[in-house]
Amino acid sequence: MEDDADMVDEEESDDYRAELLDGEELDRTPEFSAVTDETYDWEIEFEKSTNPDEMKALKPWVETVVPPSFPVPANNNTPDSSLQLDFIYGYRSQDCRHNLKYTANGQIAYIAACVGVIYNKEGKSQKHNLHHTDEVICLAITPDRRYIATGQIGKKPR
Repeated sequence: MEDDADMVDEEESDDYRAELLDGEELDRTPEFSAVTDETYDWEIEFEKSTNPDEMKALKPWVETVVPPSFPVPANNNTPDSSLQLDFIYGYRSQDCRHNLKYTANGQIAYIAACVGVIYNKEGKSQKHNLHHTDEVICLAITPDRRYIATGQIGKKPR
């Protein structure tokens, strides 16, 4: 009976983590909402009802914090040159499968971080798909091996 309970707890914790990583809001029971909202309201009321002298006892650093005497000016100038991706050293293999394919002309297609890569073995060069905004986790190729599709994780994946 205890082994089954442990298994259920592990499954629930995995579901909880997956929902958080996906960015979706978790469903809260009315009881949980009532308790957390009430606690939050208490904190706000406590801050409103305390005078500054009481806050010094709770937060002694507040009175010692002062702004810098010579603030550093903000530098909003952009550089004259920009960076361009030349070569990717690496490959995503720890949590994805079937994500390295050969194209019709013998090049190698794979994924690394937020980029889809096509590697030319003869010229030792790469082409990059930089249109993703999050981690790329899947790669597919058409049966004739001429077209490649990549997919990313996230709430609204590209």
